[in-house]
Amino acid sequence: MASFSFETAAIAPSERQEFSLLPAGWYTAQIVESDVVPTKDGTGERLKLTMDILSEGYRGRKVWGGLNIRNASSAAERIAQEQLRDLCVAIGLSRLTDTAELHNRPFEVKVKVVEDASGRYEPRNEPTQYRPSSQTAPGFSPAALRASAPAAPAAPGTAPSAPASPPWAKRAA
Repeated sequence: MASFSFETAAIAPSERQEFSLLPAGWYTAQIVESDVVPTKDGTGERLKLTMDILSEGYRGRKVWGGLNIRNASSAAERIAQEQLRDLCVAIGLSRLTDTAELHNRPFEVKVKVVEDASGRYEPRNEPTQYRPSSQTAPGFSPAALRASAPAAPAAPGTAPSAPASPPWAKRAA
């Protein structure tokens, strides 16, 4: 045993953030953290996102999500690319070169409640869809964004331009 002294009166009560589930539905949010990390099995990469809820009544709550941007499953990659596209359109980006560009731009996120099939873990929130928020930058228009995208592939016989590298692409040393 060790001698130890502690007085509860000397410590302020904690102001811990509540971690109860958000009800399923649409919320205004913004991304406050992002990172590209290896998948659990180490064969791919995942874009991790931390979203701060801005909606009244839930302001300051967090939702965490991830997109399998590189995965052995082409279906998982396709779903991630579609969701990342929807997220970029929702915040007014036509091109993404750094995940920091996703930060602090309001959008709406649809959150669902996911039960753990094994029963070992508590239910959790999962973001499933993204759309523009009424708080999106003035002048933003998803139609204008689509209009600025390349309309058709290069004509036959012309050299195609090199595709832009996605922000998670590995750079050669």
